[in-house]
Amino acid sequence: MLAISDAGKEKDDEQRQQCTVSICEKGKGSKNEQRKGMVYGVRKRKSNALQNTIMKRRRMPSLSRKSILQVLDGDMLTDEHISFAQNVLQEQFPTLDGLQSPLLSQTNAFSPVIAESVQIHHTGSCHWVTSTSIGREVHVYDSKFKGGKLSASLQIQLASVYKLCTEVSPDGDHTLLPVKMPPVQQQRGYTSCGLFAIAFAFHAARGDDLTQIEFHQDKMRDHLAKCFRNKHFTPFPHSRLVKGYRQDHPLDHVVHLYCDCDMPEGYDNMVACDACHQWFHKCCVGFQPQAKSASWFCKYCNS
Repeated sequence: MLAISDAGKEKDDEQRQQCTVSICEKGKGSKNEQRKGMVYGVRKRKSNALQNTIMKRRRMPSLSRKSILQVLDGDMLTDEHISFAQNVLQEQFPTLDGLQSPLLSQTNAFSPVIAESVQIHHTGSCHWVTSTSIGREVHVYDSKFKGGKLSASLQIQLASVYKLCTEVSPDGDHTLLPVKMPPVQQQRGYTSCGLFAIAFAFHAARGDDLTQIEFHQDKMRDHLAKCFRNKHFTPFPHSRLVKGYRQDHPLDHVVHLYCDCDMPEGYDNMVACDACHQWFHKCCVGFQPQAKSASWFCKYCNS
């Protein structure tokens, strides 16, 4: 009887072990299945995101063959090239503000940005530059310094775009817009400003330090044409400079803004109130020419 009991006990132990092994294998299998499911889900989301990006590129109008040939032939880039480049950048960096049509400079119709932004500007004299407000400071990147001056048209554009970056003057009678011009690579020739402006815009959007980049100018046009065809930007051919290679300090500018519109002096002819001595643009206050001896008072002092 004892032998039979031991045999039964051994049989029960074997069955218990088999059950335990099958349960463990089942649990292991379910975990593996869950892990595979999670990996599949991640891959599926990545695949869907890639498909959405491809569909967006397909829906985006292509740049004409003529315009791409202009890039390859060494011509100066037009507003068509700049607008197309900014549209592509907007797709690649959806959280970036700015990137408004450069044609808005003709009507002073730029909208103020509310977040970190990048914008390509036409200065009004056959020249393209790039501005950014990354880090809450306004920077202008110019591949042809020309003494580091800001044209009247560029000042108006900067004042329109970067209203949230202004500060009150020490005397409190007008507003200031601080602008820095960091030392960046200078172009060779007279028709490459648009090329550099786009390269500056893309690398600034990536967070690169433009003062430490030396672009390979002889390869930039082929690269830009390829990016235009693909409707997607990749880093322009460049080398990293040793830190401190460019010894020039950033040029600091201050754009003085007046009137209720907070625009610079070049926006329109100005008139000063004979009571408070504040300056206003004639177009903003509806100034009508009067006799030379007549005084003029603003709406605040005339009320």
